Amino acid sequence: MTLARLSRRVGGAAIPSYRREISQVLEAGDGYEDVYRKFDEDFKAGAVRIVEETGKPIAQVARELGVNEGTLGNWVAAARPARDGEDPPLTESERAELVRLRKGEHRAADAA
Repeated sequence: MTLARLSRRVGGAAIPSYRREISQVLEAGDGYEDVYRKFDEDFKAGAVRIVEETGKPIAQVARELGVNEGTLGNWVAAARPARDGEDPPLTESERAELVRLRKGEHRAADAA
């Protein structure tokens, strides 16, 4: 991270009394290394299973596991179709093929 980028982050001007702290931040890196955590599929499945089996609110389970509430909510929503036996949503190419096939059926019905 450059000093210019850092100064933009703190309101447009680097304050002289903070030069030492700014230098330390620059030496340490962007600071984003610890912000984004990766969770393996086993952890995600376990977290979803806790929500589904215990009936606890997503927010409570997320706090207990140290996961963002929105992240856990996304995992639960993604697992719901598989749990309910629903088909996954159509891809764009599948949707286009369905439209093409339906148009063909209408033409065949009109011809008969």
